[in-house]
Amino acid sequence: MDISRLLFAIAFTTIFFSPAIAQNVDENAHQARLCADLQTEVAVGGQMRADCISDTHAIEIDFAQKWKEGGGQALAYGVATGLRPGLILICERSEASCLASSLGTQQTLSALGFGFTLWEYLPTDERLGQCHKSEFGLPKN
Repeated sequence: MDISRLLFAIAFTTIFFSPAIAQNVDENAHQARLCADLQTEVAVGGQMRADCISDTHAIEIDFAQKWKEGGGQALAYGVATGLRPGLILICERSEASCLASSLGTQQTLSALGFGFTLWEYLPTDERLGQCHKSEFGLPKN
């Protein structure tokens, strides 16, 4: 491979993959803080990995703007484990943006009849117990 192709490959990778890698690193740092007392990266239902598992919840952590993806993953983890689905929304933008994502999650999953737990994780929260927590639907028995 000549030097110009190598430089192009490096530039392409940096431009197109750095945001995804940076977001992954960010998400991993949040996961370490929020799941400190829980099982992490637990294989569930084939090729899925739940971010956190507690005695009662199978939890996905995702950025608030990705609430649709995170909600679907949380539901899949809940089905695969028999635990209550949980979604932690990382709220790095404005409180209004976080509220819109939270309401979208609540309306969508509640309309589908799923019981789930939703946490809103703000930059000032140090651990999961400090996050705003909401319960929707019936708890799993």
